[in-house]
Amino acid sequence: MSGGTAGGERPEVTVTPRTCAGTGVCAFYAPATFELDERGKVRIAAAGGDGSARDSAEDVRNAAEACPTRSIRLPSTDSR
Repeated sequence: MSGGTAGGERPEVTVTPRTCAGTGVCAFYAPATFELDERGKVRIAAAGGDGSARDSAEDVRNAAEACPTRSIRLPSTDSR
């Protein structure tokens, strides 16, 4: 993922599957960015097909803010 958010680019994001509760709220807000693995833990979604499906920076931020266990981290939310 790219580092900046200018021009609607998605911000750099990291996930911690170990702390994930598996609620799926991340995939609800940003389905092209996040998915749950076979254990029900968050992971970064693989680029699909031609890579045309992309979530906005706002969608990714909303997913990180909605995560009940803070298993999704963005550079701007690290201070929480």
